[in-house]
Amino acid sequence: MIKPYGPYDYMPSIRTFSVTSQSVAQGGPLAREQVSGILGAGGSDISPQLSWSGFPEETRSFAVAMFDPGPATPPGNGPEATFSWCTER
Repeated sequence: MIKPYGPYDYMPSIRTFSVTSQSVAQGGPLAREQVSGILGAGGSDISPQLSWSGFPEETRSFAVAMFDPGPATPPGNGPEATFSWCTER
């Protein structure tokens, strides 16, 4: 059996820290207000609340990216119509 591709499988090990959200449950979908407001998705393009703790004091910024192995694509639109969000501190 072939293991599914996971982009994070090839990243080096680093010190961990915690990321929490009052907007998104771990492994859960984004709420309607965080969904795109374009392409008929019906959302409001509002970023979810995120908090992080336990990171090194010298940390100057964060970049958060989302890996979506199976994005929902609106009927009639190709994969190029699917967008993910990214944020930085």
